[in-house]
Amino acid sequence: MIKFPRDGVEAAYRRLDDMIAQTAVEEGVDFNAHAGQMLEKLLIPAYEVMYGTYYDYLAASRPALVMCDFMADACVDAAHTLKLPFVVAMPTLMPGVTDAPYNLGWNDDPHRPATTERMPLWQKLREKVAGPLLAMRHLMGPLLKLEATRKRLGVEPMYSHPAKRWAASLKIVTTFAGFEVPRPLDPLVHLVGPVDTHENSMLTPELEAFLEGRRRVVYVALGQWVVLAPRDALEAVLESGLADGAIWATSPKNAPAFEGAALPRGVLLQRWVPQGAVLRHAATAAFVSHGGIESCHEAMRAGLPMVIMCVQGDQCTNAAKLSELGMAVGLTRGDVRSGALGPALTTILEDKNGSFRAAANRMRGLAAIAGRRSKDAAADLLEMALNYGWSHLMPPSSRMPWWAASNADVIAVCAAAAAAVLGTLAAAAVMLTWRARGGGKREGEAEFHAKKRE
Repeated sequence: MIKFPRDGVEAAYRRLDDMIAQTAVEEGVDFNAHAGQMLEKLLIPAYEVMYGTYYDYLAASRPALVMCDFMADACVDAAHTLKLPFVVAMPTLMPGVTDAPYNLGWNDDPHRPATTERMPLWQKLREKVAGPLLAMRHLMGPLLKLEATRKRLGVEPMYSHPAKRWAASLKIVTTFAGFEVPRPLDPLVHLVGPVDTHENSMLTPELEAFLEGRRRVVYVALGQWVVLAPRDALEAVLESGLADGAIWATSPKNAPAFEGAALPRGVLLQRWVPQGAVLRHAATAAFVSHGGIESCHEAMRAGLPMVIMCVQGDQCTNAAKLSELGMAVGLTRGDVRSGALGPALTTILEDKNGSFRAAANRMRGLAAIAGRRSKDAAADLLEMALNYGWSHLMPPSSRMPWWAASNADVIAVCAAAAAAVLGTLAAAAVMLTWRARGGGKREGEAEFHAKKRE
């Protein structure tokens, strides 16, 4: 067996960490502009770093099956170039994967609905027409640079959404119906979530001692790259008596924001937190999160209401979906800076009519049912793919031209036949009308007078 080149991959990921550190979201930057910046500053350099590593390893080992993360374009392209079968894993239904006309893509507004169901026409035009056109203004340049990088590395250019290269691949999605917007699923797309990776996590002695005796604790975890530290809002909530403690999970990126700062009494800072154990604890009353998909899944499994301060990627869409489901309040960073976090936390903790807790408990039940076989289902799919492939799941449309798969040829023939029949009937009607108005008689009289003059 050929060993995975661990040193090379670790070096590549260290370089990726350095790149990520340089791509923090700037305040006031448009969502699509930031996506373009991320693509140019991070994803294209990351692609160059990782493609060679993936290609060399896969070329040497020739595995029977490759499993690539949905963000790992280099992995997908290396497998595609080497003609190796690959499966794509993703934590949520990506835009472009089994989409529906009423579904909306990712954005930076947690207050925007996740679908067009209740949108007026003008807003649908903005979302479905103006939005994509404005997005391309920021994304076209970086996308062309990515394609140029592919070409330089000997990779077949794509010039479209990454999902095009996945079209014939099995997609394993670690999410579940109830959280995702309902839509028809492609036979190659399988929901196997939520997968509980922290079901056996345990509290540290320090956390256990902190939670013991407290009745309502707010847990704050804003991911690896969010620097914002809204201490004032927490202090206001603690002083109001709605909560008697807060656990704040920091990271190397945002920890400096706390250095030398006086924290409110009752706030515990932790560089690492067994998140699942904290969320499941009876004293934890609310979760302030950046809205990453795994954090949302963990909150739903724990049945815990959330305040989501979203920043980028799928986070604001996750916030919008959970807000519509009734278990979260979504905020932008601008909302937080304008003082909205305190009122949002108050709304969640007061929960005057019990709606947030009821919605969270409902999602906990749905997540529990969906998650009973999640790991087994994923393992079964991989076993099937490894031993038998997935051609039996591919619909005939995947092997047919679009016009044949959509019956456009049948529709065209029927339309032509209908047009011919309608044309014939119209011509006959014109002729009959003309004759009914005496057209034939006048023609005969004109011919008679012409002969008489001769």
